[in-house]
Amino acid sequence: MPNPNERFGHAKIHFNDPDGNSLEFICKINNPNHLTEKLYLSEWEKLNGLTK
Repeated sequence: MPNPNERFGHAKIHFNDPDGNSLEFICKINNPNHLTEKLYLSEWEKLNGLTK
């Protein structure tokens, strides 16, 4: 059965809000090269030809 999330990657950042709570923001991003390893966003952008 095909994986419906195969064409997506996930980007996330961790930060503390002003009250000191630890938060995580996660979003889906297109993954045209089907990369599976963990990368910094700058590395992912370079591998997908999104940097100048």
